[in-house]
Amino acid sequence: MSSLAQAILRTVCFADVLDAALTPIEIVRWLGVDQKIPASLADVTRALAEDDDVRSVLFSKDGFVCLRHRAALIPERLERLAIAEEKWVIALRAMRRLRHIPWLRLAAVCNTVAMGLPRRGSDIDVFLVAVPHRLWFVRLLAHGLLLLEARTRRGGRIKDTICLSFSITTHALALAPLAKMPEDPYLHIWLRTLVPVIDIDETYAALLRANPRFVDGSRGILPAATHSYGLSWFAKAAERMCPESVALWLNQFARRVQHPRIMRNAKSRLHAEGTDVVVTDDLLKFHEEDKREAIRAAFHVRTTRYGV
Repeated sequence: MSSLAQAILRTVCFADVLDAALTPIEIVRWLGVDQKIPASLADVTRALAEDDDVRSVLFSKDGFVCLRHRAALIPERLERLAIAEEKWVIALRAMRRLRHIPWLRLAAVCNTVAMGLPRRGSDIDVFLVAVPHRLWFVRLLAHGLLLLEARTRRGGRIKDTICLSFSITTHALALAPLAKMPEDPYLHIWLRTLVPVIDIDETYAALLRANPRFVDGSRGILPAATHSYGLSWFAKAAERMCPESVALWLNQFARRVQHPRIMRNAKSRLHAEGTDVVVTDDLLKFHEEDKREAIRAAFHVRTTRYGV
């Protein structure tokens, strides 16, 4: 079996873990998952049509590809793409609010909406990057602005809310310390499918450069966002006019508001070893139900079955 055939099968196996059928373009973007296999769309399309090792395992219909016994994923994927379109409307409305936050450097849609895989009851995950020594303030203000639109997760409400469970500063762009060991296939795909909407000072490009283990910059891996926003005049003016001492005080105040509440949660995985929940001044990650290990195990079962 050729290396390209193996990479395609590994990619479709990973998508199967997420109950997803993929387009050929998505296969190129996700290709190899945690292995860097350079290939063009023409290479992948040719292999899907002509490679017997690939054709014997995969099923293609209506521009989508899945494992042969999982043909039902194709109509399901069409439905999930339609749901994603609806959630993108909400996401972009939220981004128009977030653009008023000074010291915000990146706001990107991630996880299921960015992948085109949300379900009707899904929330919308947004990843934030802030200037160093401003993370607590940026996160607090983001929650406040979203609260005005009733888009924060409160009282068990999840559907169509904005989840700000992962935020970092530009000092923490390298994400390797957060990876599940020995390998973290989901982190590879998470980075490849991240869709930046607010991107200041080329922070998105810096994020990719900081993570060469997970992202192969030689491929066109990411679709452009349907919209992109810069910071508002208010945010720019606040950055320019606010003295450093005041900005530091605002960040410390925001930390005093949020940190004790976070630490009081005795059931949080923060109090266990691992990288599911991490709270520092440069990184705030709140994934109480981090599924990366389960995804990795399910991926291993499939790749073992197909010998890839």
